[in-house]
Amino acid sequence: MFTGPGFFHTYPDGNQVQIASALFRAEITADAPTPDGEEMLAAQWFDPTNLPPMLPRHQRLLEIALAHPAGRVKSGGNTGFL
Repeated sequence: MFTGPGFFHTYPDGNQVQIASALFRAEITADAPTPDGEEMLAAQWFDPTNLPPMLPRHQRLLEIALAHPAGRVKSGGNTGFL
C-alpha cells in the first residue's frame, strides 16, 4: 500500500481525497490481457521503455515496482509490498 503527501488530489469542485494505491506482483499467463467490459474497456501490455502518458503518481509507482522486482519496497520511511 502506498499513500502520503503525493497522493492527495483536489477535484475542480473543491472535493479533496487521499488516495491509497496497492501494487501487486503478477505473472503474464496469456499473450494479451482480456478486459471484462465493465471495469476495463481496453487493456494491453507495454514495454517499460515505451509507456503511454500517465499521471505523475502512477509513473512513480511504476518506477518503484520496476526498481524492486523482489516485491518489498522501503520508501520515505514506509515499507510496502508488491
